[in-house]
Amino acid sequence: MKALENLGRAGEAEAYLRDLIAAKHPGWYENALMELLIRQGRFDDAIEAVKHTFDDLYDGNLLQATMILLAEQASTTRQSNSRKDAAPNSSPRTRRFGSGPTGGG
Repeated sequence: MKALENLGRAGEAEAYLRDLIAAKHPGWYENALMELLIRQGRFDDAIEAVKHTFDDLYDGNLLQATMILLAEQASTTRQSNSRKDAAPNSSPRTRRFGSGPTGGG
């Protein structure tokens, strides 16, 4: 599925996974679908896709996996935003040589 996603065909990967799940092949495919949707930033869709497993006490409960992936995504997003906030609003050339294109201040 990641191969399709890497080729910019995430929609096709999602459809394929949903077809496999509908054909009574849940389990790994539900987890793969959840991960795909989370990587796309579609958190509500990811939860909706697997929430029916949350009440299963033994087999196929994806609640813990969902929470871990969402927490990891939030941490990555928070770190990315921190780096953006810390970076000055000028180009490396401007920071190095001055505020204008000629290097003057």
